[in-house]
Amino acid sequence: MLFPYLHKVRFEDCTALFHPLTFDVVFCKDGTSEEELNAFLEQKGIEGHWLVPDDFSYDRYIDSFLASSTYGEIDIRTLKMFTTTLCNLACDYCLIEKNLEMRGHHCHNISREDAFHVIDRFSALCLDQKPAKRTIMLYGGEPLMNRDTLFALIRKIRAMEKEDLFHGPVEIDLECNGTLVSDEDAEFLKEHDVFILISLDGIESVHNTYRRTKQGEGSYQDARRGFETLIRHGCTAVISSVFTDQYAEHLDECLKAMTDDIKPKSIGLNLFHVLEDQDIVNDQTEDHIGEYLKAFEKAREKGLYIEHIMRRIRPLTDRKIRISDCGACGNRIVSDVDGNIGICEGLVGDASYFFPREDLREVRRDPEFQKWSVRTPLKMKGCIGCKAMGICGGGCVSNALRQNNDLYSPDNYICESSKAFIDYAMNQWHTAAEETMAESGEKIHLLTQKERDTLLGSLKKEYDIPLQTVSKQFEKKIDL
Repeated sequence: MLFPYLHKVRFEDCTALFHPLTFDVVFCKDGTSEEELNAFLEQKGIEGHWLVPDDFSYDRYIDSFLASSTYGEIDIRTLKMFTTTLCNLACDYCLIEKNLEMRGHHCHNISREDAFHVIDRFSALCLDQKPAKRTIMLYGGEPLMNRDTLFALIRKIRAMEKEDLFHGPVEIDLECNGTLVSDEDAEFLKEHDVFILISLDGIESVHNTYRRTKQGEGSYQDARRGFETLIRHGCTAVISSVFTDQYAEHLDECLKAMTDDIKPKSIGLNLFHVLEDQDIVNDQTEDHIGEYLKAFEKAREKGLYIEHIMRRIRPLTDRKIRISDCGACGNRIVSDVDGNIGICEGLVGDASYFFPREDLREVRRDPEFQKWSVRTPLKMKGCIGCKAMGICGGGCVSNALRQNNDLYSPDNYICESSKAFIDYAMNQWHTAAEETMAESGEKIHLLTQKERDTLLGSLKKEYDIPLQTVSKQFEKKIDL
């Protein structure tokens, strides 16, 4: 019998069958018999995943695949480190400050002593693991509000890297709002090979709607100046945006500003992170999935890489399943401003997740880390059989907990957008395959790699931008 979870899409004169795990697509003209389809699958050598026995067990099938991956392993390669929880802005959708307020925490800087101690403990953990590239993400608050400690920390990381004290090379990423960046800062960051992610939401009116100073003034001009300062000094700096209702409503203007004016190497287009016990003003994410799709369509015309969208598109072009979506599912730890170690920045300040750990090898035995490490839509009850189960990775774990009160449920925002991207891809691929089928007279057609890659438009497959190792860490191909 055919694999039971094939997704069928009806077009004018044919039906497309999409395999949600191998991402193969077969177009069948009207009137194609089951026998003809089976013979075609065998001829193309893909019948092993398409034709399954009558007693087929999905659990056995997917367990066999996961056994060949790093699924379930706790192998920490990323440290996300709070250097401060203070910030000079008061963004309406801020995940950190608002959650900390709800949990009764006072915002402050990490001390240099605590910061160095976190790095030393992370080094000891890395040396106890197999060699690999490490990623250290310096985070806030606004990290430049603790500039002296931040820069001392970067110097220490690079000095330790030279002695191979992380058991591999280290990518340092700084996430900041750009408003405090000086020429001296840019020179330092360039010298120490730090990637920078600057928060900038499209155009000035959109950005200033939600990203304001504590005094209520817009921050766009200062953030823009900071980004341009970094670029002028030769830094690798990219833009991180939040896909707000205003961004969606002014999509054309926002993307035009990025492609024709600001011209970053890439942008992130983040869907909201859900806050604890409070709503984000004008969170209309699920109403704007169509605009999110348009953002990709418009950006790819100009070769603008959108990281959070490419996490859905790349598995389809590279034919690699996205087993999980978040590094917290086995690959990442987070340290707070007091040196406590936890699993997710969205839970910072929650003592049940963040507490002192002198030996970071303890996280391998931590029940919470173990539960998160096996979270994948490939095994989540409500996701099995979904057309997007191979590309969504389950989305944000913190969002799933807030939205559904269930660790093993999907992030609603990533769920809906991923399904929309599958529908988009199928339409794109049908258009690409139509010409081939018309010329060849084929009754049945297997999507070719050339046709598959039309999904990228003018985009390249590889970019020298931050966090690509982290972005791809859970992607794996099912071997035929």
